[in-house]
Amino acid sequence: MIDNDLRGFADKAATEALLATAKAAVRHEVARLASEIPSIPLRAILESVHAADSRLWAAQLAARCGCSRRTLSRRLLEARLPSPAGLIAWGRALVAAQIMYERGVTLEDAAFALDLSSSAALVHLFRRHIGPSPGEVRDAGGVRFLLGLLRVKRLDFAPPGRSQVRRERHR
Repeated sequence: MIDNDLRGFADKAATEALLATAKAAVRHEVARLASEIPSIPLRAILESVHAADSRLWAAQLAARCGCSRRTLSRRLLEARLPSPAGLIAWGRALVAAQIMYERGVTLEDAAFALDLSSSAALVHLFRRHIGPSPGEVRDAGGVRFLLGLLRVKRLDFAPPGRSQVRRERHR
């Protein structure tokens, strides 16, 4: 285990205060999506942000939203949002973007605050689930840029129809 004094935040209370402030700011920005996104998917986004610094599984996210994992997956698909696991990654990315953009925190310190093993893990999360790197997101405007990107991805997303899925299975 790495001693906290060796990382960017020497004080656990300072890290928790930074996270609380960042999460509140992200929740405020996400709340602006209320008119665009149905209630269960919106709650899933908010819960993902709330749990950004902890290990959250898709089943736990569904339980926090008051539904089964399958129902959550279906509602996210209907809302043209990422899968539950993808949404959990988006929650972490939103909080990381807020920390880096508003507070000028380094990539390594943001990863540490989110309980990730390294800055490489945070870069991997961004590249795999979001697209641009954390630095590119920070330079482009942080959370507002990410929420704009999420809107664009929703518009470009076309869930496969049932007949298309059946055809692909029989190939």
